Amino acid sequence: MRSPLIHGSNRPVSASSAVEVIGQTLQQIKQEDGLTWADLGELIGKSEDQVAKYATGIATMDAPTFLRCCERWNGRFANPVYALFDLHLGESAATKKGDIPASLLGMTRLSAFLQEAMLDQKLSDEDVIAMHPFVEIVGGLIDYLRKLYADAMERKAVERHK
Repeated sequence: MRSPLIHGSNRPVSASSAVEVIGQTLQQIKQEDGLTWADLGELIGKSEDQVAKYATGIATMDAPTFLRCCERWNGRFANPVYALFDLHLGESAATKKGDIPASLLGMTRLSAFLQEAMLDQKLSDEDVIAMHPFVEIVGGLIDYLRKLYADAMERKAVERHK
């Protein structure tokens, strides 16, 4: 039996692809953060065995658990899945004032990486994967700047009505 298709804006995505990406993302978070399956389970309110089943694709994650993972790891967890549908989870105030210089450095690195990668006029899968950390940094800065803009516009509107 074929996996059901979930239709994104550009292409259909199989449900099994989404389950696989969730599992890969959990494994990556586990490795990067030096956690055990028990640690992950405690963080999202599931047993060690259940989290391991999510990571291997034996079990599918329910919506409340997915949302708890999004809350815990923000775009780091959700964006690999959302990317299947050409979506992105932005964090409100993802970047603090003190992080702007680091974000600008990330933007410079992303720009340099893109320039080098585009010498052959195309981006390979390896290029896209390698530049992902810089994309997340720059995305956080853009989300923060959008929040600043919205706050400034709201203050201006309040001032006009005084």
